[in-house]
Amino acid sequence: MKIFERITKRYALQNYYLRRNFYWPDTLPEILDYWQQHNELPFLYGGDNWPYDAMCERQRRKGVYASQYLTPDRTARHMAALAVRYFDNDSRIVVRGSLRAPCSSKACIRRQSSA
Repeated sequence: MKIFERITKRYALQNYYLRRNFYWPDTLPEILDYWQQHNELPFLYGGDNWPYDAMCERQRRKGVYASQYLTPDRTARHMAALAVRYFDNDSRIVVRGSLRAPCSSKACIRRQSSA
Protein backbone atom coordinates (compact mmCIF):
# COMPACT_ATOMS: atom_id res chain seq x y z
CA MET A 1 0.00 0.00 0.00
CA LYS A 2 1.35 3.37 -1.01
CA ILE A 3 1.26 6.07 1.69
CA PHE A 4 -0.23 9.47 0.76
CA GLU A 5 -0.37 12.76 2.61
CA ARG A 6 -3.81 14.30 3.03
CA ILE A 7 -4.72 16.66 0.19
CA THR A 8 -5.73 19.96 1.76
CA LYS A 9 -7.33 21.58 -1.30
CA ARG A 10 -9.38 18.97 -3.13
CA TYR A 11 -10.64 19.72 -6.61
CA ALA A 12 -13.77 18.36 -8.27
CA LEU A 13 -13.17 15.17 -10.24
CA GLN A 14 -13.43 17.08 -13.54
CA ASN A 15 -10.46 19.23 -12.49
CA TYR A 16 -8.53 16.67 -10.42
CA TYR A 17 -6.46 15.15 -13.23
CA LEU A 18 -5.98 18.55 -14.84
CA ARG A 19 -4.44 20.02 -11.65
CA ARG A 20 -3.08 16.83 -10.05
CA ASN A 21 0.36 17.04 -8.42
CA PHE A 22 2.74 14.19 -9.20
CA TYR A 23 2.55 12.82 -5.62
CA TRP A 24 -1.27 12.63 -5.55
CA PRO A 25 -3.03 9.31 -6.29
CA ASP A 26 -3.39 8.59 -10.00
CA THR A 27 -4.70 5.07 -10.60
CA LEU A 28 -7.75 3.39 -9.04
CA PRO A 29 -5.67 1.26 -6.63
CA GLU A 30 -3.83 4.40 -5.48
CA ILE A 31 -7.14 6.25 -5.01
CA LEU A 32 -8.45 3.33 -2.95
CA ASP A 33 -5.26 3.36 -0.85
CA TYR A 34 -5.81 7.08 -0.22
CA TRP A 35 -9.45 6.44 0.68
CA GLN A 36 -8.48 3.72 3.16
CA GLN A 37 -5.88 5.98 4.79
CA HIS A 38 -7.96 9.17 5.01
CA ASN A 39 -11.57 7.94 4.69
CA GLU A 40 -12.23 10.36 1.83
CA LEU A 41 -11.56 10.54 -1.89
CA PRO A 42 -8.69 12.75 -3.08
CA PHE A 43 -11.21 14.73 -5.18
CA LEU A 44 -14.69 16.12 -4.58
CA TYR A 45 -17.36 13.83 -6.00
CA GLY A 46 -21.13 13.84 -5.66
CA GLY A 47 -22.09 10.99 -7.98
CA ASP A 48 -22.73 7.34 -7.28
CA ASN A 49 -20.07 5.52 -9.36
CA TRP A 50 -16.74 7.24 -8.76
CA PRO A 51 -14.50 4.39 -10.03
CA TYR A 52 -16.08 4.51 -13.48
CA ASP A 53 -16.15 8.30 -13.63
CA ALA A 54 -12.54 8.54 -12.39
CA MET A 55 -11.35 6.08 -15.06
CA CYS A 56 -13.19 8.06 -17.76
CA GLU A 57 -11.74 11.35 -16.55
CA ARG A 58 -8.21 9.94 -16.22
CA GLN A 59 -8.20 8.48 -19.72
CA ARG A 60 -9.72 11.66 -21.12
CA ARG A 61 -6.81 13.64 -19.67
CA LYS A 62 -4.31 11.14 -21.07
CA GLY A 63 -5.41 11.96 -24.63
CA VAL A 64 -7.95 9.29 -25.54
CA TYR A 65 -9.76 10.61 -28.58
CA ALA A 66 -13.45 10.72 -29.51
CA SER A 67 -15.90 9.01 -27.16
CA GLN A 68 -13.88 5.85 -26.55
CA TYR A 69 -12.88 6.60 -22.97
CA LEU A 70 -12.48 3.06 -21.68
CA THR A 71 -10.42 0.31 -23.25
CA PRO A 72 -12.36 -2.89 -22.47
CA ASP A 73 -9.37 -5.23 -21.92
CA ARG A 74 -7.47 -2.78 -19.77
CA THR A 75 -10.59 -1.89 -17.80
CA ALA A 76 -11.30 -5.57 -17.16
CA ARG A 77 -7.73 -6.07 -15.87
CA HIS A 78 -8.08 -3.06 -13.54
CA MET A 79 -11.42 -4.29 -12.21
CA ALA A 80 -10.07 -7.82 -11.69
CA ALA A 81 -7.00 -6.49 -9.86
CA LEU A 82 -9.22 -4.39 -7.58
CA ALA A 83 -11.51 -7.35 -6.90
CA VAL A 84 -8.60 -9.59 -5.95
CA ARG A 85 -7.03 -6.89 -3.79
CA TYR A 86 -10.06 -5.60 -1.89
CA PHE A 87 -12.71 -8.37 -1.77
CA ASP A 88 -12.97 -11.86 -0.33
CA ASN A 89 -13.20 -14.80 -2.71
CA ASP A 90 -16.92 -15.22 -2.01
CA SER A 91 -17.79 -11.59 -2.69
CA ARG A 92 -15.98 -10.92 -5.98
CA ILE A 93 -18.55 -10.05 -8.61
CA VAL A 94 -18.05 -7.82 -11.65
CA VAL A 95 -21.34 -6.63 -13.15
CA ARG A 96 -21.35 -4.47 -16.29
CA GLY A 97 -17.95 -3.04 -15.48
CA SER A 98 -18.71 -2.24 -11.84
CA LEU A 99 -17.59 -4.02 -8.69
CA ARG A 100 -20.55 -5.21 -6.65
CA ALA A 101 -21.10 -7.07 -3.40
CA PRO A 102 -23.12 -10.30 -3.63
CA CYS A 103 -26.84 -9.77 -3.91
CA SER A 104 -28.90 -11.66 -1.34
CA SER A 105 -32.30 -9.95 -1.56
CA LYS A 106 -35.31 -11.83 -2.98
CA ALA A 107 -35.81 -9.22 -5.71
CA CYS A 108 -32.24 -9.68 -6.88
CA ILE A 109 -32.58 -13.47 -6.88
CA ARG A 110 -35.80 -13.25 -8.94
CA ARG A 111 -34.14 -10.84 -11.39
CA GLN A 112 -31.14 -13.15 -11.84
CA SER A 113 -33.31 -16.24 -12.35
CA SER A 114 -35.46 -14.50 -14.99
CA ALA A 115 -32.44 -13.35 -17.00
